Amino acid sequence: MVQKNYIDDESIWVEHPTKDGSILKFDVCRRACEPHGFFYGDRVLTPRGESTVIGVNGKLLWFHVDGDEGASYWDNIRCYGDMLNNGFKSLSYPKIMVPEEPVVMMMADVVGLYKLKRVKYQDHLVNIILQNENGPCPLIALCNVLALKRYLTIEDESGKNQVSVETLRDLIHSLLISQAKKQEEQEQVLKSISVLPAMQTGMDVNFNFTKHDQFELTDQTAVFKILQVPLVHGWLISDDHSETSRVVGTNTYNDLMNKLVAVDEFNTSSSLSASASSAASTSTTPQSPALPLPLPSSTSEPGATATTTTPLSPSSSSSSPSSSSVSPVNNSAKTEEKPKITEQDIVDARIINEFLANNKSQLTECGLTQLQSSLGEDELCVFFRNNHFSTLIKHNGQLYNLVTDVGYERERNVVWDLLTSTDGGSVICSEDFKPLDKKIQEEVIATLELMDFSRQAIADVLPKIPADKWFKSEDAVTAAIAHLSHLSIHHHSSVPSYIQ
Repeated sequence: MVQKNYIDDESIWVEHPTKDGSILKFDVCRRACEPHGFFYGDRVLTPRGESTVIGVNGKLLWFHVDGDEGASYWDNIRCYGDMLNNGFKSLSYPKIMVPEEPVVMMMADVVGLYKLKRVKYQDHLVNIILQNENGPCPLIALCNVLALKRYLTIEDESGKNQVSVETLRDLIHSLLISQAKKQEEQEQVLKSISVLPAMQTGMDVNFNFTKHDQFELTDQTAVFKILQVPLVHGWLISDDHSETSRVVGTNTYNDLMNKLVAVDEFNTSSSLSASASSAASTSTTPQSPALPLPLPSSTSEPGATATTTTPLSPSSSSSSPSSSSVSPVNNSAKTEEKPKITEQDIVDARIINEFLANNKSQLTECGLTQLQSSLGEDELCVFFRNNHFSTLIKHNGQLYNLVTDVGYERERNVVWDLLTSTDGGSVICSEDFKPLDKKIQEEVIATLELMDFSRQAIADVLPKIPADKWFKSEDAVTAAIAHLSHLSIHHHSSVPSYIQ
């Protein structure tokens, strides 16, 4: 278990127990770990089983093997080459060991540095920014769009495969200045530049539920407009003339929140009024039911406006609400009169809560359909969903998120994540948008072999199968047969390693 953590000018130190019970300090910064090929928190398969990388001590990389009481090392393992030669292997996803006291999980969290990953996009190699747990996702998503469009180049600073937040802000600052042609544009650019530091932690957004790109224009959202980067979302409602459509309609998210707050305040004041009246005398006049209306919870993304709510519970009151408008109790004649709340307002509030609760992923089937039909082919944009901002592209009619999770830093072939459903379903894809599903590939190869196609012919045709056909083995086989059906010679040879 980690005991204490220190930071000096060159290193990040973590105290951790060793296998023999002593406590040592380990350097966990990227500079110290890089020669060994694995980094603090990485999950690694060692000759003694699965383990977690602890850090560097005495120029050796230490591991905490699962089941051991502390960390240990191999004295004959001094570099990444030694690791590979002795069977050390990176596992699919890093598992960070969380200490009792606050700990800097990554160097980026301390000094505002974010890791880079080099990917191939449209025959060009591009550095994209990776997202750590507390990274500035609006700024990262925006910069990644601009980098993929080659409007800016994100350089590796000091050869350490990282970039600073200050550099990202400077890059956006320069682009904004270059776009200011007219006087009114210059004024807006200056305002937008002033809010760039705030975008390091989050961004307030307000939008309606009928169009994917309708966001309220603020100094922050103006940054996207000036740089001509679409800002989109998929939290939409269909115009099916239902009660939900009627209530949500063209309201913005903030409009809905204001309606919920107004009804909640009415419920609170009505309950107080009813209690006071009951104490004074017995009343036979029916009271408007006080619905248990929860307010929106705080967002997981700092600064984000959109939130989710808990659905309303059915009212247990059997009294019939008055058909006339009822104002909250106001004990001060000089205070501002609050809007009147009707029976319909209370019903609408329940519908709003149900809509929010039933769409907690902030993506609906209607929204998914509109995004697919409205975005242009290979159009890049910033996508707001789940109080998070990501880089989105439409390719071959499908929607893909750019994979920026720092956990995939070493997975060079993991680049895109196909958006398949509203409930979080996705398929990890390569740089050429092909699913990384070896099971499907094995099924395709086996099927084609049963059809007596040669292995060499199969090896040649696999790269020609369109990316959108790789999600089902049947579709991939059909596409392959279309290419292979004219072949008449089948010679059997080994399958190249890249398809195994």
